Amino acid sequence: MINKVVSLSVDKLHPHPDSPNKMSRGKFLKLTRNIEQSGLYEPLIVRKRSNNEGYEIINGHQRLEALRKLGYRTAECIVWDIDDYRTRLLLCTLNRLSGRDKLQQKKKIIRELIERLDKKELGKFVPYNKKQLERLCKDADLNKVKSPAESEGRSLQPVVFFLDEKGRRKLDKALKAAAGTKKISNGKEKSEAIVKLAEKSGKGGSNG
Repeated sequence: MINKVVSLSVDKLHPHPDSPNKMSRGKFLKLTRNIEQSGLYEPLIVRKRSNNEGYEIINGHQRLEALRKLGYRTAECIVWDIDDYRTRLLLCTLNRLSGRDKLQQKKKIIRELIERLDKKELGKFVPYNKKQLERLCKDADLNKVKSPAESEGRSLQPVVFFLDEKGRRKLDKALKAAAGTKKISNGKEKSEAIVKLAEKSGKGGSNG
């Protein structure tokens, strides 16, 4: 496995049929704009196909589509010599193993970017819209302001689970009841409602 960047024809690059990675249309457009403006992108990770007809993508499916959309005839790639098992393992991990942004560092970067681009224009390239950028930058001194979790020395942990449509409706109804509102408009309100629901359930169990 040699990490050497080579230029391959996009016609010889094929998506892996089992790739689970998807990207929203909005994020894809931002990815495409970034490549179009800078001409830079992270090399795709590929391997030779078992039939020796071209290469199979391990990481970089969305980048390849963006390059095709922009009319690129070749793509910068790194070719890995790995078997089916290792390929499937990487398909499940390469797009999921990542760290978390530090809020203050993120705000600092956003502020520096806004010195060159207005929020509307910047929103075309970064994973935030104009309203989200305004919320990130509304503080007079971004380096001193901390989120409630940071102020209390807490770190927020992601919680992921899956429901069918019926289960989702039931959960939404329960969360609105726990929050005492007819509408939950953002992730913070939803997380607070989940905690209230859990606390209520815990009290009910202790009384039983």
